[in-house]
Formats: sequence, C-alpha cells, structure tokens
Amino acid sequence: MPNLNEPTRLIPGRNPLAKNNRPSFSVPQQTEAALWLRDGKVDEGCSGAAPYTGEITESGSVLNFALDSDKPELNAVVVSGGTSVILEPKIHMSGCGCSDFTCKGTGILTTDGAKVDIRGGEIVTHGSTRSATIATTGSTLKVFDAKLATYGGPLPEGYVPVIGPGMMEPPAPLGLGGNCRTHLSMDNSETYFYNCDIYGEAWAALSTDSSGGYVYMEANDCDIRMNGNGYVIYADNGCHVTLNDCDIFSGNIFAIQDGNSSITMKNTYGICEGYGFLIHGGMHDLEDIGMISMRECGLTSEGPMFRCKSTNVNMHFNCCELTSKEGIILQTMVTDDEFYYQTRSHAEDEYGVQATFEDMELFGDFLCEDAERKTCLNMVNTALTGGITGFPRLQLTEGSTFTATKDSSITIVGDTEGLDAAAGVTITAKGVGEEVTLPSGGVLRYLGE
Repeated sequence: MPNLNEPTRLIPGRNPLAKNNRPSFSVPQQTEAALWLRDGKVDEGCSGAAPYTGEITESGSVLNFALDSDKPELNAVVVSGGTSVILEPKIHMSGCGCSDFTCKGTGILTTDGAKVDIRGGEIVTHGSTRSATIATTGSTLKVFDAKLATYGGPLPEGYVPVIGPGMMEPPAPLGLGGNCRTHLSMDNSETYFYNCDIYGEAWAALSTDSSGGYVYMEANDCDIRMNGNGYVIYADNGCHVTLNDCDIFSGNIFAIQDGNSSITMKNTYGICEGYGFLIHGGMHDLEDIGMISMRECGLTSEGPMFRCKSTNVNMHFNCCELTSKEGIILQTMVTDDEFYYQTRSHAEDEYGVQATFEDMELFGDFLCEDAERKTCLNMVNTALTGGITGFPRLQLTEGSTFTATKDSSITIVGDTEGLDAAAGVTITAKGVGEEVTLPSGGVLRYLGE
C-alpha cells in the first residue's frame, strides 16, 4: 500500500533494541494456593490454602477442579513450569485480591514457562483485582470453551492510588472505572482464547501490561463484554493483541494501544458507548510506532472512533465499516495527561499518525489537532464524505474520493482528482494554485506561499 511516512526504524513485534525493554513489573509474590502444580506435580508445601475437590493425574492434568471461597488474596490454582491440562474447572472466589502485578488472588495463574490448557468450565470472581486468569513469566495459556467473569469489589481500607507496582485500579488519566481485569498477560507470556465467554464489570476484559519486551494475546470466536467504564482489550508497550471472529461490547472503550505495540482485528464486530480507541504514547523511544490493523470488521462508537494523543501509530483498515454516532472517525491531539506531556517523546522527524483506508466507504470527520507531529491520510479505493481539518497530508489513489460537507483544510499529495465539496463549502489546501470550483459547487482554494 502507498505509505506517506517511512518507518525506517520500526521493528515489528519484539524490539530488542528499544530502551524501554525494562524488566517486567510482574513479580509473582504468592507463596501458597489451593492447588499448586510445579512441573506437573503437586507441590504439597505450597498447596492446601483452601479446600477444593477434583482429581490430579500423574501426567499433571486437573480434572473437575471445584472451589468456592471468600478467602482474601487466595490463588485457586498456580501452575509453575511443566505442561498441564485443566478440565472443566468451577472456580468461584470473592473478597479482596491484591495488586495483580503480584499475581495474588487469581483464579488460575500460569508462571515460569508453564504450558497450560483450560478446557471448559467457568471462573467467576467478586472482589477488587481478582483476575480470573493471569499468564506471566514466559508461560503459555490456552483457554477453550470457558466462561470467565469478574465483577470487582471494594478496595482494601487504606489503599492509596498508585500507577505501576501496587496498582489496584486503572491509572486516573485513562478516565476508567472499576478495579478488576478479567484476564491479564504479562512478562513474555502468550495467551490464546477459543470460543470463550469473557465478561468484565469495569476496568478491563482482556488486558496486557508490563511486557518485559514481548507479550502476545489472541482471542478467536469469543464473546467479550466490558459492561461498565473500561476497555475490551489493551495493547501495552511491547504487547501484541489479536481478535479474530469476535463479538465485542464496551460501556466505554473498545481498545487502548500504547507505544511499540500492535492490535490486529479480523471479522470482528462490536458496539461501544464511549469512544472507540485510545491511542497514546509517551515515555518511549522515538522509534516506537504503534500498529493497528483491521480487516472486514464492523465497529460502532458513540464518540470518536479513534482518538490519538501525542503518539506515533500506523493504522490500516481494509473492507471495514466504521461508524461514529458523533460523526468523528479520527481525532488527533496533544495529550491531556500532564505527566505524559512532560515526558513524551518528541522530535521534528517523528513518524506521527498514518491511517490507510482501503476498499471502504467512510462518513465522518477527521480532526487533526496535534500540531506537534504530522498526520497522513491515505485513501485507496475509498470514498470519504465529511470534513478534514488541521492540514493533514491527504492522498487519494485508485479511484478514491473526498467529498467535503463542511469547510476543510488539507495538504494535497498527488493530484486533485477525486476532490469535491458541497455548495457553500471551501476546501483550503496548502500550496500555490488557482481557485477551482468543484463538481458539486464547492471551492478548492490554496493558501499561497
């Protein structure tokens, strides 16, 4: 596809040269669980924290594990190393958990390179930071045909909000609510969900954090619902998230993308009651470029579909239906997070925001309000009807059109074929040229030198 920016320093996926590949915040601190498997064998010294029923086979499989407990910070099952299959677990926990960086209070936790399948069953928690599942420290978790649900609960008395280690609620600048992430992937882990029902009351349904350089998470044929003020997925710095054939809903945000991370969606449909995607950077290397790729998706948001705050991102959309009820497809802005503003990466040659739309029809506006970095809009066999402001670079190729329905300001790349404007509407372009009356009666006017 035509590319208006050259990501010459981008290394997709893991970037071993990035300065931000600092050690993960994930430092499991649990010392006991109802059941602790170590390299496929029961660790008697670490097991027995709560009574359960079920059978553990000689090969390390767990059959019909069942636990119902209100013990605070309890881990139901911890799998450390080895290979295990957990069949039809029934885990119900309540009471306060702990900062999920510590991995305390989790339904099923995989660590230390463990390879774990969960097949069927359900994990339901009520309590702050009581994740249903966590994968960390190089483990691989696969979840098939299961129900995961978390509802949050009161924070412990005396809790003081913090970002990073000790965190038990989302960072305030994100504007989110709740205090539980249904699933969390960290520290070089990989997680896969197949045909699962995943629910979060508020904060997060599927989250990544503290990658240590690399995390991968994928959901296939899943129904994922964030009921309240939270997000469906988060691709934190160094994390890569894929949704295939999923149905999603959010009471606020579909997804958050940060730093050198990626979000990939295919044949995924959803509705959110806030804005669609928060794309933000800061505190990262200048070469960090986020990546968002969608194919054959249908998404509807109440507010702007994409909100980019002081970030570098390459977005590509193919055969998608993107609907903003507010009428804003893309909005770029300087971050309103004071800490990020002070620490954001910034240079004259930053990549900025690039969005390519292929084989689509778009209705809505592009508000390019971040004057610190460039924005590039690339239309490939795509019809756009709406407004564009902020003088982004606009390229129309392969029969693409832009019909302005309100006054617009652009920087034209290539020729003007495909430009149009309604009667009484003016498109102002950077550069020198003669004023032109467009087919529908509007005007193309140049700024001059």
